[in-house]
Amino acid sequence: MAASGEDIKTFMKIRDYSWESNAEFQNGLRSILATTPPDLVNAVTNRAKCFYFQKKTKVAVNDAAYEEWLASASSVPMRTEAGTVNADGDIKARGGGGATLGGVQDDMPYPKSFAEIVELITTGKPIPGIKDIPDTLLEAPKEQDTVPARRKPWELAAEKETAGNT
Repeated sequence: MAASGEDIKTFMKIRDYSWESNAEFQNGLRSILATTPPDLVNAVTNRAKCFYFQKKTKVAVNDAAYEEWLASASSVPMRTEAGTVNADGDIKARGGGGATLGGVQDDMPYPKSFAEIVELITTGKPIPGIKDIPDTLLEAPKEQDTVPARRKPWELAAEKETAGNT
């Protein structure tokens, strides 16, 4: 089955999207792959990508056609973290932000693994996506309360009782 021009554009969006940085997809994929035999991991991963893409963009995707297209798409330029790799293996540096899924720009580069995060922490480098909050407290001068504290119900009852006895 030959894919149409629109299908190919959709397939390229799926292939080029930065799946590693999508936490929602990765969590779902981990739970799916936990019970998947090793020989089916690639096929199941591609089906999950098609399902997730279809769910988020509302664009129908035939996962069998996507698999077929992937197998025959070796001559189509492929996007990687470093840039775009053409059929000759030449890498063209990535030029502005990341891929998009459903019109949402993927600009935040997240580390790919726990080991990378550990390395960033041990070397003292900032972790992408984490705010640096200083450990200092603001020292404000203590002000004296000008309004008396509100009386508790039993204090009010005691006051009424002593006022009634006089």
